[in-house]
Amino acid sequence: MLSLPRPPRWSSSLLTAAVVCVLALASAGSASTAPFRVLLVGPGLPWSYGPYQQQLGFLATGLAARGHALYWFPAGLRHAPGRPHLGPSEAARATGATEPDALDELRFAAVRFVGSDGPDWHASSLNEVARRHGIDAVVVLKDVDGLVPDVPLTVPVSVYWFPNHFQRLDPMTRVSLSAFTHVAALSPSDARMIAADAKVSPRLDVRHIPHVVSLPDGLPELPAVPKEELRAHFGVPADAFVVVVNSGNYELENRKSFDTSLLAFAALRKTVPSAFLYLHVVDSLGIIRASNGGREPEGLPSGVPLDAMLYHADLPADSYAWDDRVLPYAEVLRLVRMADVLLQPSKTEGFGMPVLEAQLIGTPAVTTRDGAMGDFTKFGVAVPPLGQPCWLGRG
Repeated sequence: MLSLPRPPRWSSSLLTAAVVCVLALASAGSASTAPFRVLLVGPGLPWSYGPYQQQLGFLATGLAARGHALYWFPAGLRHAPGRPHLGPSEAARATGATEPDALDELRFAAVRFVGSDGPDWHASSLNEVARRHGIDAVVVLKDVDGLVPDVPLTVPVSVYWFPNHFQRLDPMTRVSLSAFTHVAALSPSDARMIAADAKVSPRLDVRHIPHVVSLPDGLPELPAVPKEELRAHFGVPADAFVVVVNSGNYELENRKSFDTSLLAFAALRKTVPSAFLYLHVVDSLGIIRASNGGREPEGLPSGVPLDAMLYHADLPADSYAWDDRVLPYAEVLRLVRMADVLLQPSKTEGFGMPVLEAQLIGTPAVTTRDGAMGDFTKFGVAVPPLGQPCWLGRG
């Protein structure tokens, strides 16, 4: 059994304090207690599926509780003349997204959802929304390849909460980052890499603000729940050595390294015949349906052929289970808690929330020593990303 130090627990209140500090320090002449009009920009609505939406949701509720005025600019929301902003349910209907439940309607009642006349993810659209609503600061959390710096940002304070996926910055990423006044990297190693890049604007203020884990109500005692009880719930052998892979499958590039997970598990079974692999891997269709009210979108991105990989790995049928359901967050945490180890050998991650979640609830993680995964794997092992086996499904 691994006995390593646990990672520091960042709460959503600490996250809020860190961002408030950035906003206050960046606003010339403003006291730290001054209220800001803050525009949050992410890939969806705060209750829809995805870690970026979840993290911005934590930030929205925390800033609103401190008296700041919160605005949320989701993709697909158009500006409606005569309606300066929408409530949570109205925003969901306007964008075709999943509607909030009663609790989320209450949590985000103070957030104003706003739209643009321009194209999504363009700096010109952010400027338009900021002018219309008198925005003091904008915080963007999304992958950098979708942000188009077609004009300079004119918001006084602009923070890119940046999920980095690469060991060095490419030219387009440098241009996108340099459009902001601040970059909040998700890991210390990413912050150092960005700050050391000579081609990034020297005026850019680079800081480190990670993502956080906030356990749902009733789950703080989850580490004390017997694993046998959780395994019975998920239909997993009580006496097995259980390996869990918890991931989305939405990229053909195999960034999540599912082939490495399967080959590592096959090798483990040679020395631990009782080992059992639980794959909680949700494909693109399930993920996007969860954010779009169950509707099937057009232009669906494709993930890797996991069924073909399983076939080529030649694992005994009783040695694994593949669960492709979109589960409630609390249920995902129970699933991870039942495991002896979380396996996540991704080639790269913007942050890697499952790694932090697993360690918080007492399940060690085996990850790749890259970026945030390497920085925050404290209860487990981070392995150098060298010599990974090739894709099983190829050829």
